[in-house]
Amino acid sequence: NGTGPAASVHAGCPGHDLHLLYSHTPGSHATLVPPGARQVLLCRYSGLNSPSLFSLTAHHLVTRLPTTQRLAIELDALKPVIGAQACRSDDGSAIIAFFRHGRERKSDDPVTVGLSGCALVTNGHVNREAGAKLLGQLEALMRSP
Repeated sequence: NGTGPAASVHAGCPGHDLHLLYSHTPGSHATLVPPGARQVLLCRYSGLNSPSLFSLTAHHLVTRLPTTQRLAIELDALKPVIGAQACRSDDGSAIIAFFRHGRERKSDDPVTVGLSGCALVTNGHVNREAGAKLLGQLEALMRSP
């Protein structure tokens, strides 16, 4: 679509969170997670308060379809961010959720969830604000076996 870096599929989590990621999935200009996600790879990254800036600190692959679908629905239901945001205490820590839509797709659908400050959520096109409930659910998924 001409915006952002090239689409990609991630076999695992990238080692660092250094670039804004863009979803190339059809429908991503209107919704955070377009329909059809089958799995989600969760990758947690440190922020400015860590000796290894923006480095991968944890990861978890969610393979249960009901869990993946519930997470996608909850992300899509977040309230929109309108206008400029001034976020105090944002250290850049984040969880990036790489939604996988199956073999027919040529790329993942990345959704970045900020863990500090305003807890902004974006797929590079759509911007939302996460609440404490969603952040708690992501933390619980990161700890699940």
